[in-house]
Amino acid sequence: MHKRTLLALAISATTGLSATQALAAEGFNRIATYPIYKNLPSSISPDKKAVAEIVTATNNGTLLIYTDSKQEAVGMVDLRNPAAPTGAGYVQLGGEPTSVTALGNFAYVGVNTSKSYKEPSGHVAIVDLTRGDVIARCDVQGQPDSVALSPDKKHLAIAVENERDEELNDGVIPQMPAGHLAHFHVDNNGALKNCDAVKIVDLRGLAEIAPEDPEPEFVAINNDNIAVVTLQENNHIALVDLAPGWFGGEAKVINHFSAGKTSLSKIDNSKDKSIHLDSEVKDVLREPDAVTWLDNNHFATADEGDYNGGSRTMTVFNTRGEVVFDSGNQLEHLAAQYGHFPEKRAHKKGTEPEGVAAGRYRGKDYIFVGMERAGLMAVYQKAGNSIDLVQGIPTGWRPEGILTIPERNLLVVANEKDDPKEGLRSTLTIYEHGMGVFAYPQIYSANDLNDAPMGWGALSALAADPRDANTLFSVNDSFYKTADIYKIDVSGKTARIAHKMRVMENGKAAKDLDLEGIAVDTDGSFWVVSEGAEAKKKKAGTQNRILHLDPNGHVMEEVALPLRSACTDEEIWTGGYSG
Repeated sequence: MHKRTLLALAISATTGLSATQALAAEGFNRIATYPIYKNLPSSISPDKKAVAEIVTATNNGTLLIYTDSKQEAVGMVDLRNPAAPTGAGYVQLGGEPTSVTALGNFAYVGVNTSKSYKEPSGHVAIVDLTRGDVIARCDVQGQPDSVALSPDKKHLAIAVENERDEELNDGVIPQMPAGHLAHFHVDNNGALKNCDAVKIVDLRGLAEIAPEDPEPEFVAINNDNIAVVTLQENNHIALVDLAPGWFGGEAKVINHFSAGKTSLSKIDNSKDKSIHLDSEVKDVLREPDAVTWLDNNHFATADEGDYNGGSRTMTVFNTRGEVVFDSGNQLEHLAAQYGHFPEKRAHKKGTEPEGVAAGRYRGKDYIFVGMERAGLMAVYQKAGNSIDLVQGIPTGWRPEGILTIPERNLLVVANEKDDPKEGLRSTLTIYEHGMGVFAYPQIYSANDLNDAPMGWGALSALAADPRDANTLFSVNDSFYKTADIYKIDVSGKTARIAHKMRVMENGKAAKDLDLEGIAVDTDGSFWVVSEGAEAKKKKAGTQNRILHLDPNGHVMEEVALPLRSACTDEEIWTGGYSG
């Protein structure tokens, strides 16, 4: 996409959800992005991969701690000035960190040291953040995944997944050894009382799917010291009382239930290089990943899915296992509406909701859902029994960890994908809750006749309508197999794609077009330019072409251009070439 197109569309906006949803009166704006490679020690090249996956905070939310599996370390970022975060160092762990939580000057890090899938091992590393080193290692008897500290700071729970080998038997479970929940008691000084004798909560025999092989994925603890544990591959959820009885007996499972199935309509469920929200999936397993408590009786899951499911939803359950909210196709529609829909993943798990968190900001309760494949986060507001989608905010590449810091009106997202060769780096994005005008989206699409958003993306050109100052036109390039013209209404605070028309040739959708320029004639017809490409392997090359389209997008005439011209396609239309 050309930079000047982005700039032309950068119109300050309130959030632009669908016309049926009220614009948010308050919400979240990104105020900073911190590239993780900038925190690497001087001894490590900035060209090396460095990632942020799970993030937590301490010191009243002024110090961030994140896991970096590529460097086998935890990194720290000074957030005293949230608009200008700075690196605060690394602590090497000698193994792969999988999750982190913090208390005072200590960070508790799950560290995977497994030799193989059949020989899982790991521990909780206690990091002294002041000294910058590991002061204790507590064995968890397997490969740890998620780590959670109870609100009263007395319990540390670890979901020990003992994950399966995805290359073995197509990744189907059971694959031994089974996972479990590890439990430590925390003393008043932050030490783990039973560091040398971890308590194990057996989760076998609960799920309908592979009951002998539970694979706990994520754990969260409420104010009653009840841990909710997702068994993603088993499509199951367990509730564990960490302190039963008056004198705090052994932790035990007090309830468990299937995460269930759901059906979705008006989604894109096929990888065909075009966005069309006209498919459905029926009775798909939720297979929840992250989980967060909303109150002591309700929790929300991000239903990413795995090898046998993935409903692309966020679900709210009560502790009896009843579904009280299902987001349905909202996350898919939000991504399509904002130009974030991951078409290459449409046939798998779509946007892949992976992270979920909750927080209370200025007296209002919010739920945040990170969509791994969309680079987008949905913001829900919970008021009584009502849960409403109120905002979508952009993240970095592959959002995973979500941290709420309500006491500072801050929100942090860890974006795990890092590609130094492409210059796209893993980041921490920082947002601030406030009132007024929001910077995102700058452009969104209205619904079509199917009452679903018009999917769009890869905008590559922009032109004004000479007959209407409130109308612009744009086109998409060859990222999609179909060539489309977008009519954009700029009369409001946010640019809105009001109509989409397909470029048609000989009564069929035009093929092999890579539209890079558009101009609008005074009679309502269009002139567009298609960038050609040389032949690659067995695929024939395509030709540079100028097309004259009628007001409905049908080709009326065509002018062929040399494959290698003396000027660029853009220069033809912008007047930059005079030779």
